[in-house]
Amino acid sequence: MPTGRLIFVMCAALVLNQTGFMTLAAVLPQAIAEWRLSGSEAGWINGIFFGAYAGAVPLLASLTDRIDPRRVYLAASLLGAAAGFAFFAFAEGFWSALLLRAVAGVALAGCYMPGLKLLSDRLDGAAQARGAAVYTSVFALGGAWSFLAAGLLAAQLGWRWAFFGVGMGGLAAFALALLAPATPRPAGAAAGWVPDLRPVLRVAELRRYFVAAAGHTWEIFAVRSWFVAFLGFNVGLAGNGGFAGWNLPLLGALGSLLAVPASIAIAEAAQRYGRRRAIVATTLASVAVALAIAANVAAWFPLLLLLALLHSATAFGDNGTLASGVVASAEPQRRGTALAAYSLFGFTGGFLGPLAVGLVIDLAGGTAEPRAWSAAFVVIALGSALGTAAFGLGRRPAAVTRPAPTRPAPTR
Repeated sequence: MPTGRLIFVMCAALVLNQTGFMTLAAVLPQAIAEWRLSGSEAGWINGIFFGAYAGAVPLLASLTDRIDPRRVYLAASLLGAAAGFAFFAFAEGFWSALLLRAVAGVALAGCYMPGLKLLSDRLDGAAQARGAAVYTSVFALGGAWSFLAAGLLAAQLGWRWAFFGVGMGGLAAFALALLAPATPRPAGAAAGWVPDLRPVLRVAELRRYFVAAAGHTWEIFAVRSWFVAFLGFNVGLAGNGGFAGWNLPLLGALGSLLAVPASIAIAEAAQRYGRRRAIVATTLASVAVALAIAANVAAWFPLLLLLALLHSATAFGDNGTLASGVVASAEPQRRGTALAAYSLFGFTGGFLGPLAVGLVIDLAGGTAEPRAWSAAFVVIALGSALGTAAFGLGRRPAAVTRPAPTRPAPTR
């Protein structure tokens, strides 16, 4: 399959598999009202998706070093479809929602990094770096699609129907992924089925990416999980009531959509100026914007929305750069294992971020309290601060030294 077509197929399948990615976040106010959830309970239901992903990804991503990643991808697509249909039909409150969102997280663990492994195994050099950057940047497009689909279905049919759309997205992704080529087992692949992460954890440069991934995913999943609820708080304030009729899930989709060109542009800048500089600049900008939001949670809605959309771009901006850095830094025969560790660290942060925000909101007075949202965005900013620390501190890579030219011996 030609390179461009392969990248398109895998990106389109990823977007479809992400139909359920932010569905709960998009309808969170309705779910909180109908099931009478506390902030902590809502945080758990949002976070368990990422926690289940983190628990499953070491096995499923490293499994692609042993078997064809397409087989993993296809099975996971069907599992995600089943989780969506089951949520639509059977979710009745906190515990059933928690279980089914966990299953959905396992399904995405079998799609996202295995899909990247399938793609990177078929590409080399600059095409591999750009393909990885585009694929991981499209992850934000999948988030936008998830918000958009959920918002439209909820507005027309009711919020539960958003999860029926999740099931249909998984089935469509399965059909599309059938077009991807099979991948032979790489030479020198590790034997056995239990993943051994120790070899990739010993690589200092990879460890930087793993730590940055934990902070990066803490931030983006925390803010996306609470994005619609936060905007709902702001439009409920005196002076912002005129904006109450806006479709907030569609604004969430816009925030995710803006992250796509930001991530691709930063990945291109990283190719020119270096990944370390691009990551540090992006994470510092994201911390600054998150703290600006924390100081202005009760601002005029258009101003707050502008800041929130800017934060969506900065928080996600280094996504393609981080992922392509892992691909480039890992040995080919351990690339799947490196991606497994990368996702394990990242989605562990993704699990803890939404939960931490929910706990802080409860401790600070609840979702109607401005100081609770200010505290929430301080917590969110910790994610990019960790990324800055991972790449902005410590020893820099050694400069390449060239041997001094030798002078010819004098002739006698």
